[in-house]
Amino acid sequence: MFSIIFFGTSHRVNGIAVQPRMFGPELPRPACDVPNSTVSVSLPALPVYAVGTKCGPPTRSYVEVKTDICADALKKNFLWLVCRLHSATNQSVPSWTGYNILASNSVDVIPSVVSYLPTINAPATQMATVHEILLQSKNIMTSLHISNMSVAFDQALYCKVIEILWAHRDRFPNIVPRLGVFHTICMLLGVIGKRFQAAGLRDICIESGAVAEGSVSGVLDGHKYNRSLRFHKIMYEALLRLVWNQFPQWLTENHPDAHDLLDIRPLVLSVFSEGVSSTTVEESLDRTVFRKVHQYFCEFMQHLRSQQGPLARFWMSYIDMVEVVLNLVRASREGNWALHMASIRSIIPWTFAYDNLNYARSLTAYYSEMSHIEHEKPGLYMFLCEGGFSAQLSATNTFAGFRLTRP
Repeated sequence: MFSIIFFGTSHRVNGIAVQPRMFGPELPRPACDVPNSTVSVSLPALPVYAVGTKCGPPTRSYVEVKTDICADALKKNFLWLVCRLHSATNQSVPSWTGYNILASNSVDVIPSVVSYLPTINAPATQMATVHEILLQSKNIMTSLHISNMSVAFDQALYCKVIEILWAHRDRFPNIVPRLGVFHTICMLLGVIGKRFQAAGLRDICIESGAVAEGSVSGVLDGHKYNRSLRFHKIMYEALLRLVWNQFPQWLTENHPDAHDLLDIRPLVLSVFSEGVSSTTVEESLDRTVFRKVHQYFCEFMQHLRSQQGPLARFWMSYIDMVEVVLNLVRASREGNWALHMASIRSIIPWTFAYDNLNYARSLTAYYSEMSHIEHEKPGLYMFLCEGGFSAQLSATNTFAGFRLTRP
Protein backbone atom coordinates (compact mmCIF):
# COMPACT_ATOMS: atom_id res chain seq x y z
CA MET A 1 0.00 0.00 0.00
CA PHE A 2 1.09 3.55 -0.59
CA SER A 3 -0.42 6.97 -1.19
CA ILE A 4 -0.12 9.40 -4.07
CA ILE A 5 -0.38 13.14 -3.53
CA PHE A 6 -1.21 15.60 -6.30
CA PHE A 7 -1.21 19.37 -6.05
CA GLY A 8 -2.03 21.69 -8.90
CA THR A 9 -0.97 25.18 -9.97
CA SER A 10 -2.34 27.37 -12.71
CA HIS A 11 -0.03 25.87 -15.33
CA ARG A 12 0.88 22.32 -14.26
CA VAL A 13 0.18 19.47 -11.86
CA ASN A 14 2.89 17.93 -9.68
CA GLY A 15 2.68 14.74 -7.67
CA ILE A 16 4.64 12.59 -5.25
CA ALA A 17 4.33 8.97 -4.18
CA VAL A 18 4.67 8.06 -0.49
CA GLN A 19 5.35 4.48 0.59
CA PRO A 20 6.34 2.97 3.96
CA ARG A 21 9.97 1.90 3.92
CA MET A 22 10.48 -1.86 3.77
CA PHE A 23 13.36 -3.71 5.40
CA GLY A 24 15.85 -5.27 3.05
CA PRO A 25 18.56 -4.31 0.57
CA GLU A 26 17.94 -1.19 -1.43
CA LEU A 27 18.13 -1.44 -5.19
CA PRO A 28 20.75 0.76 -6.85
CA ARG A 29 19.40 3.89 -8.43
CA PRO A 30 20.25 4.65 -12.02
CA ALA A 31 22.68 7.50 -12.52
CA CYS A 32 21.30 10.54 -14.26
CA ASP A 33 23.05 13.57 -15.64
CA VAL A 34 21.79 16.90 -14.36
CA PRO A 35 21.71 19.56 -17.11
CA ASN A 36 23.62 22.72 -16.43
CA SER A 37 21.02 24.97 -18.02
CA THR A 38 17.28 25.11 -18.36
CA VAL A 39 15.82 23.23 -21.30
CA SER A 40 12.38 23.64 -22.84
CA VAL A 41 10.37 20.51 -23.52
CA SER A 42 7.35 20.46 -25.76
CA LEU A 43 4.82 17.87 -24.67
CA PRO A 44 1.81 16.73 -26.67
CA ALA A 45 -1.48 18.22 -25.63
CA LEU A 46 -3.77 16.02 -23.59
CA PRO A 47 -6.81 14.65 -25.44
CA VAL A 48 -10.05 16.48 -24.81
CA TYR A 49 -12.14 14.81 -22.13
CA ALA A 50 -15.82 15.40 -21.46
CA VAL A 51 -17.34 14.13 -18.25
CA GLY A 52 -20.83 13.98 -19.66
CA THR A 53 -23.90 14.23 -17.50
CA LYS A 54 -23.10 15.25 -13.96
CA CYS A 55 -23.88 12.65 -11.30
CA GLY A 56 -24.18 13.06 -7.58
CA PRO A 57 -22.57 10.94 -4.86
CA PRO A 58 -23.81 7.42 -4.18
CA THR A 59 -26.78 7.11 -1.86
CA ARG A 60 -25.75 6.36 1.71
CA SER A 61 -27.98 4.80 4.33
CA TYR A 62 -25.98 6.40 7.15
CA VAL A 63 -22.99 8.61 7.88
CA GLU A 64 -20.77 7.60 10.75
CA VAL A 65 -20.64 10.09 13.63
CA LYS A 66 -18.27 9.66 16.57
CA THR A 67 -18.13 12.30 19.28
CA ASP A 68 -15.64 10.94 21.83
CA ILE A 69 -12.55 10.62 19.62
CA CYS A 70 -11.06 14.01 20.54
CA ALA A 71 -11.09 13.38 24.31
CA ASP A 72 -7.56 11.97 24.45
CA ALA A 73 -6.14 14.82 22.37
CA LEU A 74 -7.79 17.41 24.62
CA LYS A 75 -6.35 15.67 27.70
CA LYS A 76 -2.88 15.92 26.22
CA ASN A 77 -3.42 19.63 25.52
CA PHE A 78 -4.59 20.16 29.10
CA LEU A 79 -1.54 18.40 30.54
CA TRP A 80 0.64 20.64 28.38
CA LEU A 81 -1.14 23.70 29.81
CA VAL A 82 -0.71 22.44 33.38
CA CYS A 83 3.00 21.92 32.79
CA ARG A 84 3.35 25.39 31.27
CA LEU A 85 1.74 26.88 34.39
CA HIS A 86 4.33 25.46 36.76
CA SER A 87 6.48 28.60 36.67
CA ALA A 88 5.67 32.19 35.90
CA THR A 89 9.23 33.31 35.21
CA ASN A 90 11.58 30.47 34.25
CA GLN A 91 9.66 28.57 31.60
CA SER A 92 11.29 25.24 30.86
CA VAL A 93 8.38 23.56 29.06
CA PRO A 94 8.49 23.97 25.26
CA SER A 95 5.62 25.25 23.19
CA TRP A 96 2.90 22.94 21.91
CA THR A 97 4.91 21.38 19.09
CA GLY A 98 8.13 21.00 21.07
CA TYR A 99 6.27 19.49 24.00
CA ASN A 100 4.60 16.89 21.79
CA ILE A 101 7.95 16.00 20.25
CA LEU A 102 9.28 15.23 23.73
CA ALA A 103 6.07 13.45 24.69
CA SER A 104 6.44 10.99 21.83
CA ASN A 105 10.18 10.38 22.02
CA SER A 106 9.88 6.64 22.65
CA VAL A 107 8.10 5.95 19.37
CA ASP A 108 10.26 4.19 16.79
CA VAL A 109 9.94 5.87 13.42
CA ILE A 110 11.19 4.91 10.00
CA PRO A 111 11.28 7.59 7.28
CA SER A 112 8.91 6.96 4.42
CA VAL A 113 10.07 6.61 0.84
CA VAL A 114 9.07 9.70 -1.13
CA SER A 115 9.44 9.86 -4.91
CA TYR A 116 8.45 12.53 -7.39
CA LEU A 117 6.08 11.67 -10.20
CA PRO A 118 6.30 13.06 -13.74
CA THR A 119 4.91 16.56 -14.02
CA ILE A 120 1.72 16.93 -16.04
CA ASN A 121 2.36 20.07 -18.05
CA ALA A 122 -1.26 21.18 -18.35
CA PRO A 123 -3.58 23.51 -16.43
CA ALA A 124 -4.96 21.85 -13.31
CA THR A 125 -8.41 23.33 -13.88
CA GLN A 126 -9.08 21.33 -17.04
CA MET A 127 -10.99 18.08 -16.86
CA ALA A 128 -8.54 16.50 -19.30
CA THR A 129 -5.75 17.08 -16.78
CA VAL A 130 -7.73 15.55 -13.94
CA HIS A 131 -8.60 12.55 -16.10
CA GLU A 132 -4.90 12.12 -16.93
CA ILE A 133 -4.12 12.12 -13.19
CA LEU A 134 -6.55 9.27 -12.65
CA LEU A 135 -5.15 7.35 -15.61
CA GLN A 136 -1.58 7.67 -14.32
CA SER A 137 -2.68 6.62 -10.83
CA LYS A 138 -4.43 3.58 -12.28
CA ASN A 139 -1.32 2.64 -14.27
CA ILE A 140 0.86 2.89 -11.17
CA MET A 141 -1.57 0.77 -9.19
CA THR A 142 -1.65 -1.87 -11.94
CA SER A 143 2.13 -2.01 -12.33
CA LEU A 144 2.63 -2.50 -8.59
CA HIS A 145 -0.22 -5.03 -8.29
CA ILE A 146 -2.04 -2.97 -5.65
CA SER A 147 -5.72 -3.63 -5.09
CA ASN A 148 -6.62 -0.15 -3.78
CA MET A 149 -4.88 3.19 -3.70
CA SER A 150 -5.34 6.39 -1.71
CA VAL A 151 -4.80 9.53 -3.79
CA ALA A 152 -4.80 12.93 -2.06
CA PHE A 153 -5.69 16.20 -3.79
CA ASP A 154 -6.08 19.81 -2.88
CA GLN A 155 -9.64 21.11 -2.93
CA ALA A 156 -9.50 22.52 -6.46
CA LEU A 157 -8.56 19.13 -7.87
CA TYR A 158 -10.64 17.05 -5.46
CA CYS A 159 -13.97 18.56 -6.55
CA LYS A 160 -13.20 17.66 -10.18
CA VAL A 161 -11.90 14.19 -9.35
CA ILE A 162 -15.05 13.14 -7.51
CA GLU A 163 -17.14 14.51 -10.38
CA ILE A 164 -15.38 12.10 -12.75
CA LEU A 165 -15.53 9.19 -10.32
CA TRP A 166 -19.23 9.66 -9.67
CA ALA A 167 -19.99 9.85 -13.39
CA HIS A 168 -17.87 6.76 -14.25
CA ARG A 169 -17.91 4.58 -11.16
CA ASP A 170 -16.84 1.45 -13.00
CA ARG A 171 -13.76 3.04 -14.62
CA PHE A 172 -11.72 3.77 -11.48
CA PRO A 173 -13.32 1.59 -8.79
CA ASN A 174 -10.15 1.08 -6.73
CA ILE A 175 -8.94 4.68 -6.54
CA VAL A 176 -10.01 6.42 -3.33
CA PRO A 177 -9.62 10.23 -3.47
CA ARG A 178 -8.73 12.10 -0.32
CA LEU A 179 -8.79 15.79 0.51
CA GLY A 180 -5.40 17.23 1.45
CA VAL A 181 -4.85 18.47 4.99
CA PHE A 182 -2.67 21.52 4.42
CA HIS A 183 -5.16 23.66 2.51
CA THR A 184 -7.96 22.50 4.81
CA ILE A 185 -6.04 23.87 7.80
CA CYS A 186 -5.34 27.13 5.94
CA MET A 187 -9.05 27.45 5.17
CA LEU A 188 -9.99 26.95 8.83
CA LEU A 189 -7.35 29.45 9.94
CA GLY A 190 -8.96 31.93 7.55
CA VAL A 191 -12.39 31.22 9.06
CA ILE A 192 -11.00 31.88 12.54
CA GLY A 193 -9.49 35.16 11.39
CA LYS A 194 -12.73 36.19 9.68
CA ARG A 195 -14.75 35.46 12.84
CA PHE A 196 -12.50 37.15 15.40
CA GLN A 197 -10.37 39.83 13.72
CA ALA A 198 -12.96 42.57 14.14
CA ALA A 199 -13.48 41.55 17.79
CA GLY A 200 -9.95 42.61 18.73
CA LEU A 201 -7.83 39.77 17.40
CA ARG A 202 -6.15 42.02 14.83
CA ASP A 203 -5.22 44.53 17.53
CA ILE A 204 -3.85 41.76 19.74
CA CYS A 205 -1.66 40.54 16.89
CA ILE A 206 -0.02 43.93 16.49
CA GLU A 207 0.07 45.28 20.05
CA SER A 208 1.45 42.05 21.52
CA GLY A 209 4.31 42.03 19.03
CA ALA A 210 3.51 38.47 17.99
CA VAL A 211 2.90 39.50 14.37
CA ALA A 212 4.33 42.38 12.38
CA GLU A 213 1.79 44.92 11.20
CA GLY A 214 2.48 44.20 7.55
CA SER A 215 1.85 40.47 8.02
CA VAL A 216 -1.40 40.64 9.99
CA SER A 217 -3.68 40.26 6.98
CA GLY A 218 -1.85 37.15 5.75
CA VAL A 219 -1.84 35.64 9.24
CA LEU A 220 -5.56 36.16 9.83
CA ASP A 221 -6.46 35.03 6.32
CA GLY A 222 -4.56 31.78 6.82
CA HIS A 223 -2.25 32.42 3.86
CA LYS A 224 0.88 32.49 6.04
CA TYR A 225 0.62 29.01 7.49
CA ASN A 226 3.54 28.91 9.95
CA ARG A 227 3.05 32.38 11.40
CA SER A 228 -0.71 31.97 11.59
CA LEU A 229 -0.47 28.64 13.40
CA ARG A 230 2.17 30.01 15.78
CA PHE A 231 0.04 33.02 16.71
CA HIS A 232 -3.10 30.97 17.33
CA LYS A 233 -1.14 28.60 19.58
CA ILE A 234 0.01 31.60 21.65
CA MET A 235 -3.48 33.08 21.79
CA TYR A 236 -4.96 29.70 22.65
CA GLU A 237 -2.60 29.31 25.60
CA ALA A 238 -3.25 32.89 26.78
CA LEU A 239 -7.01 32.36 26.89
CA LEU A 240 -6.63 29.02 28.69
CA ARG A 241 -4.47 30.75 31.31
CA LEU A 242 -7.26 33.28 31.90
CA VAL A 243 -9.74 30.43 32.24
CA TRP A 244 -7.44 28.68 34.70
CA ASN A 245 -7.18 31.83 36.85
CA GLN A 246 -10.96 31.76 37.39
CA PHE A 247 -11.11 28.01 37.84
CA PRO A 248 -10.24 27.87 41.63
CA GLN A 249 -13.09 30.21 42.60
CA TRP A 250 -15.63 28.22 40.59
CA LEU A 251 -14.32 24.94 41.98
CA THR A 252 -14.58 26.20 45.57
CA GLU A 253 -18.15 27.37 45.06
CA ASN A 254 -19.43 24.30 43.21
CA HIS A 255 -17.20 21.48 44.50
CA PRO A 256 -15.82 22.55 47.88
CA ASP A 257 -14.64 19.03 48.67
CA ALA A 258 -12.44 19.02 45.56
CA HIS A 259 -10.56 22.24 46.25
CA ASP A 260 -7.44 20.31 47.31
CA LEU A 261 -7.12 18.95 43.80
CA LEU A 262 -5.83 22.32 42.62
CA ASP A 263 -2.47 21.55 44.21
CA ILE A 264 -1.05 19.80 41.18
CA ARG A 265 2.57 20.63 41.94
CA PRO A 266 3.42 16.99 42.77
CA LEU A 267 2.04 15.99 39.39
CA VAL A 268 4.08 18.63 37.57
CA LEU A 269 7.23 17.81 39.54
CA SER A 270 6.84 14.14 38.67
CA VAL A 271 6.80 15.10 34.99
CA PHE A 272 9.97 17.16 35.31
CA SER A 273 11.87 14.89 37.67
CA GLU A 274 12.72 12.61 34.76
CA GLY A 275 12.08 15.10 31.98
CA VAL A 276 9.11 15.31 29.61
CA SER A 277 8.89 12.01 27.79
CA SER A 278 6.25 9.62 26.53
CA THR A 279 6.59 7.59 29.74
CA THR A 280 6.08 10.49 32.14
CA VAL A 281 3.25 11.91 30.05
CA GLU A 282 1.37 8.60 29.91
CA GLU A 283 1.80 8.10 33.64
CA SER A 284 0.52 11.61 34.34
CA LEU A 285 -2.51 11.12 32.10
CA ASP A 286 -3.44 7.98 34.05
CA ARG A 287 -3.19 9.56 37.51
CA THR A 288 -6.43 9.98 39.41
CA VAL A 289 -5.70 13.56 40.45
CA PHE A 290 -5.14 14.60 36.84
CA ARG A 291 -8.31 12.92 35.62
CA LYS A 292 -10.34 14.60 38.36
CA VAL A 293 -8.88 18.05 37.67
CA HIS A 294 -9.45 17.63 33.96
CA GLN A 295 -13.02 16.53 34.54
CA TYR A 296 -13.80 19.60 36.66
CA PHE A 297 -11.95 21.89 34.25
CA CYS A 298 -14.04 20.62 31.33
CA GLU A 299 -17.14 21.20 33.43
CA PHE A 300 -16.01 24.77 34.10
CA MET A 301 -15.36 25.31 30.39
CA GLN A 302 -18.88 24.16 29.63
CA HIS A 303 -20.15 26.53 32.34
CA LEU A 304 -18.42 29.42 30.54
CA ARG A 305 -19.93 28.39 27.22
CA SER A 306 -23.52 28.17 28.46
CA GLN A 307 -24.03 30.34 31.52
CA GLN A 308 -21.70 33.36 31.35
CA GLY A 309 -23.28 35.33 28.56
CA PRO A 310 -22.65 35.80 24.83
CA LEU A 311 -19.16 37.36 25.20
CA ALA A 312 -17.78 34.38 27.12
CA ARG A 313 -19.47 32.00 24.69
CA PHE A 314 -17.95 33.91 21.76
CA TRP A 315 -14.34 33.63 22.99
CA MET A 316 -14.84 30.07 24.14
CA SER A 317 -15.68 29.29 20.53
CA TYR A 318 -12.21 30.59 19.65
CA ILE A 319 -10.67 28.01 21.99
CA ASP A 320 -12.85 25.30 20.45
CA MET A 321 -11.88 26.24 16.89
CA VAL A 322 -8.15 26.36 17.64
CA GLU A 323 -8.44 22.96 19.29
CA VAL A 324 -9.92 21.63 16.04
CA VAL A 325 -6.88 22.99 14.18
CA LEU A 326 -4.49 21.42 16.69
CA ASN A 327 -6.36 18.12 16.50
CA LEU A 328 -6.06 18.11 12.73
CA VAL A 329 -2.33 18.82 12.97
CA ARG A 330 -1.90 16.14 15.64
CA ALA A 331 -3.82 13.61 13.56
CA SER A 332 -1.52 14.12 10.59
CA ARG A 333 1.66 14.07 12.64
CA GLU A 334 0.70 11.02 14.68
CA GLY A 335 -1.08 9.17 11.87
CA ASN A 336 -4.33 9.06 13.86
CA TRP A 337 -7.07 8.40 11.32
CA ALA A 338 -9.95 8.47 13.82
CA LEU A 339 -8.86 11.89 15.12
CA HIS A 340 -8.52 13.10 11.54
CA MET A 341 -12.10 12.10 10.75
CA ALA A 342 -13.43 13.67 13.96
CA SER A 343 -11.63 16.92 13.15
CA ILE A 344 -13.04 16.99 9.60
CA ARG A 345 -16.55 16.58 10.98
CA SER A 346 -15.99 19.49 13.38
CA ILE A 347 -14.86 21.75 10.53
CA ILE A 348 -17.89 21.22 8.28
CA PRO A 349 -20.39 23.42 10.23
CA TRP A 350 -17.94 26.35 10.18
CA THR A 351 -17.60 26.18 6.39
CA PHE A 352 -21.37 26.56 6.04
CA ALA A 353 -21.55 29.28 8.68
CA TYR A 354 -18.96 31.45 6.90
CA ASP A 355 -20.07 30.77 3.32
CA ASN A 356 -17.02 28.79 2.29
CA LEU A 357 -19.14 26.81 -0.13
CA ASN A 358 -16.29 25.08 -1.98
CA TYR A 359 -15.02 23.41 1.17
CA ALA A 360 -18.55 22.93 2.49
CA ARG A 361 -19.39 20.76 -0.51
CA SER A 362 -16.02 19.00 -0.70
CA LEU A 363 -15.66 18.24 3.01
CA THR A 364 -19.23 16.95 3.23
CA ALA A 365 -18.65 14.56 0.33
CA TYR A 366 -15.23 13.60 1.69
CA TYR A 367 -16.56 12.78 5.15
CA SER A 368 -19.41 10.74 3.70
CA GLU A 369 -17.07 8.72 1.48
CA MET A 370 -14.48 8.10 4.19
CA SER A 371 -17.15 7.05 6.69
CA HIS A 372 -17.92 3.98 4.56
CA ILE A 373 -14.42 2.97 3.56
CA GLU A 374 -14.16 0.60 6.55
CA HIS A 375 -16.82 -1.67 5.05
CA GLU A 376 -16.24 -1.03 1.35
CA LYS A 377 -12.43 -1.29 1.30
CA PRO A 378 -11.27 -2.83 4.60
CA GLY A 379 -7.67 -3.30 3.43
CA LEU A 380 -7.25 0.37 2.60
CA TYR A 381 -9.03 1.32 5.82
CA MET A 382 -6.49 -0.65 7.86
CA PHE A 383 -3.70 1.06 5.94
CA LEU A 384 -5.11 4.48 6.82
CA CYS A 385 -5.62 3.52 10.49
CA GLU A 386 -1.98 2.49 10.64
CA GLY A 387 -0.96 6.00 9.59
CA GLY A 388 -0.90 5.46 5.85
CA PHE A 389 -2.58 8.81 5.15
CA SER A 390 0.49 10.56 6.55
CA ALA A 391 4.20 10.08 5.98
CA GLN A 392 7.29 10.28 8.18
CA LEU A 393 10.06 12.43 6.71
CA SER A 394 12.41 12.60 9.70
CA ALA A 395 14.39 9.75 11.22
CA THR A 396 14.50 11.40 14.67
CA ASN A 397 11.46 13.66 15.03
CA THR A 398 8.55 11.46 16.07
CA PHE A 399 6.02 14.31 15.80
CA ALA A 400 6.75 15.40 12.26
CA GLY A 401 4.29 13.73 9.96
CA PHE A 402 4.07 15.04 6.43
CA ARG A 403 1.14 17.27 5.45
CA LEU A 404 -0.69 15.73 2.57
CA THR A 405 -0.40 18.70 0.25
CA ARG A 406 2.56 20.94 -0.23
CA PRO A 407 2.45 24.57 1.00
